[in-house]
Amino acid sequence: MSRKTAQQRELSRKAKIDPLKSDRYKIISRLGDGGFCEVFKAKDIQTGRFVAIKRVDRAKPTYQKYSPKEVEKKIKKLMYREASIMRALEHPNLVKLYDLVDESDQIYLVMELAEGGELFDRIIKRGKFSERDAAIIISQMLSGVRYMHAAGYVHRDIKPENILFERQTDDSKLLITDFGLSREVQPKMMTNCGTVDYSAPELLKSKLTKSGYGPEVDNWSIGVVSYILLCGYPPFYSVNQDDNEIKKQIMSGSYHFHHPHWDHISKSAKNFIASLLKPDPEERATLDQSLEHPWIRLETSSTMDIYPMIESNMRDTLARQRWRCLGLAANAVNLFTLASPTMVNRCFSVKDAQAVEEI
Repeated sequence: MSRKTAQQRELSRKAKIDPLKSDRYKIISRLGDGGFCEVFKAKDIQTGRFVAIKRVDRAKPTYQKYSPKEVEKKIKKLMYREASIMRALEHPNLVKLYDLVDESDQIYLVMELAEGGELFDRIIKRGKFSERDAAIIISQMLSGVRYMHAAGYVHRDIKPENILFERQTDDSKLLITDFGLSREVQPKMMTNCGTVDYSAPELLKSKLTKSGYGPEVDNWSIGVVSYILLCGYPPFYSVNQDDNEIKKQIMSGSYHFHHPHWDHISKSAKNFIASLLKPDPEERATLDQSLEHPWIRLETSSTMDIYPMIESNMRDTLARQRWRCLGLAANAVNLFTLASPTMVNRCFSVKDAQAVEEI
């Protein structure tokens, strides 16, 4: 039997108390499930707040490269690492972890509940959107990620699917989630991970050049998200969804503000995006600089409604991303043998295989 570290003992101090069966939580509904992961909405009876409870069955998956016991150990370590990072971070724009329970073959994460939906879905449902709205969203992203970097962590998977909102209301705060690929900042990190469309050039080149990368990869990802918010489509794009073609565009820094999609967007917004999409991380704007940009400070961001210009593109982009996720899930089946016929969802996928390899 493996010994638990002091950190693991602290994180699992309430072990053997299944939160789904305890008197503390009242289960309201099931929010989603995957091959070996389920997420529930629940109410914490002690505090009165609503929470999300993620249950991961670490004994179900097997990974082609490792024995079942090794996979179980790695997944447990991965979950504890994610929980440890979340516990170390306390910021209004980062999803909070309230508790971790380690019970037999299952691990439970009790987290802050985000009921306001994902970024793109929210914008599409809203029916109106302006540069100023985009700047307010991006400002919160910058604030949360700057806090992470200052605390010594890098996210490495900033993308619209990982940007949620606490509530459905227009004034809801933004929440960055999914810290499965996050880690402590190390000199010359080498793991090629995350989602290609949002990956920085130095991350894609890290294995080839052996030069590694730093936390600036998150700055680049925020630049990509900012670009999409203002036109509805990504700066680096392949009609055939060819990752190699997208990688070439990213590594060369080849993107454009196309006519007519960008004709109505302010020069200040374009300047802000260009400052983050610098292929050389040393030339890329820092998060402090970005937060001081006049466009982010709402000094130059337009209030004109751009929703009619971006809606169709954003719907297409969202549909492509979801089809792409299905493809990644199909690939995940080749990596992981699931004890359930249910399609893998965001709970665990190829992304987690990348993280498993890093452990």
